[in-house]
Amino acid sequence: PGRLTSRAALEGLVAELVGDVGLRPVAPAAWHQFPAPGGITGMLLLAESHLALHTFPEFGSATFNLFC
Repeated sequence: PGRLTSRAALEGLVAELVGDVGLRPVAPAAWHQFPAPGGITGMLLLAESHLALHTFPEFGSATFNLFC
């Protein structure tokens, strides 16, 4: 659950995913961290479309939406 509230951990994960899949970001990612116990929302604009992620530490989960 701690990683679900760590922007640094999520930025690293997104960078790894983007590199592994060969996606092409067209701008830096946008991030929003909600007050505790909330999670983080991130959005990355891609040449292919976009990647959005939302974490829910109170439920121990995260969602990743990749549109290409």
